[in-house]
Amino acid sequence: MARFGVRGHKAAVRLLERGISEHRLHHAYLFIGPAHVGKTTLAIEFAQAVTCDDDDEACHQRVASGNFPDVRFIRVGEGDDAGPRTQIGIGVVRDTIAMANLRPFEGPSHVFIFEGADHMSHDAANALLKLLEEPPPDVLLILLTEDAGSVLD
Repeated sequence: MARFGVRGHKAAVRLLERGISEHRLHHAYLFIGPAHVGKTTLAIEFAQAVTCDDDDEACHQRVASGNFPDVRFIRVGEGDDAGPRTQIGIGVVRDTIAMANLRPFEGPSHVFIFEGADHMSHDAANALLKLLEEPPPDVLLILLTEDAGSVLD
């Protein structure tokens, strides 16, 4: 059974552990809370649990460092054009959708972790909504936000 090392969040951890052990995971999760409370840590540990065998430390390290091909971190500041970015843009979401429609390369599923999901442009959020409503098989989306009211319903 997956073991989460994150402190606190007992109810969330129990929910995720139960879903993993019963092979009944949803295709998307929204982690809400203030900065620095462990949302990203929990998301990484969740990605490790669904991607890696419990005793495969190399896999766990690759996921945590962003070097596992089927686990992708989407963050504010990424983009395909030069200059600083203040939002997650439509281009990054389109790349995510394209990747989600491919078979996973190495792991059992694709895992996409959207850090700062509340900082998505309107167009990006609408594009992601389609993926949330009609996900391909073997795709797990984890959206992290400080403000649930800023994420499209």
